[in-house]
Amino acid sequence: MSSYYEGLIVFVCINVIAVAGLYVLLGATGLVSFGQGGFLATGAYISGLVTTKLNLPFYVGIILGVLGSMVLGIIIGYPTLKLRREYFALATMGWGEAIRALIIAFPKITGGSVGLSGIPQKSTLGLTFFLTLASLFIVRNFLISKYGRNANAIMTDELAAEAIGIHTFLLKQEVFALTCGLSGLAGALLAHYITYIDPSIFSWTRSAELVTIVFLGGLGSFTGSIVAAIVVTILPEVLRFAAEARFLFYAVVILLVIIYRPGGIFGQWELSWAWFKKMWNKRVRHTAREGAQ
Repeated sequence: MSSYYEGLIVFVCINVIAVAGLYVLLGATGLVSFGQGGFLATGAYISGLVTTKLNLPFYVGIILGVLGSMVLGIIIGYPTLKLRREYFALATMGWGEAIRALIIAFPKITGGSVGLSGIPQKSTLGLTFFLTLASLFIVRNFLISKYGRNANAIMTDELAAEAIGIHTFLLKQEVFALTCGLSGLAGALLAHYITYIDPSIFSWTRSAELVTIVFLGGLGSFTGSIVAAIVVTILPEVLRFAAEARFLFYAVVILLVIIYRPGGIFGQWELSWAWFKKMWNKRVRHTAREGAQ
């Protein structure tokens, strides 16, 4: 496999991890976060600094990047998760930009606006793919567990969820921490693949892109969000010949989805082995009938 296609698959995997984490928050609890770029930056910079400045192993950097993002998510989530949904979205955007501002404010440590270079390239295709599968496994099991069902109850009616004994604030903190941890993992893997990071990579537009992907896939479909993440990552490469015109194409696609599929492309529908088996059996029966005729 050429390095070009290998790199494309790595970027797809990184985006899938970030989108899977955001889906837990947005698709399960109905909370929109426009600050995930900040948590991507947290994971990327912690892991990059640990391996370049402290000369610690790559795996230590990844673990510290994930833990650091989760701890920061818990700290930020404590005051912001008490806000109403629309104010929570605005607050997370502010926190995401605040994280970027802090990175720029300490150039002797982080490199400031110039960026951090010399990060060892350790994010191999095999490792990234394995961590992507592990992340999807964790998110999928969370969604079908009692915690995922409780999160859905919060999205449907938070007051009713509290009335039946669900500790809504604690659960939202746990969900937000998981989301931030997966964002930190995606950021750490990105840093150790491109070997150079700067604050501009993690702007609010990056956060908005992740939110858009979840909406495109469908708030009620986890697999839809994953498919959307894959398509949105690959599409710029397919449309590279169109240069700047590809951004107009993105806008048209998003508008069409909003108008004709407001619930997302997949809506509430999930891809599953049962569905594939059903379609396969249907095809076999159709082929058998054609053969009999």
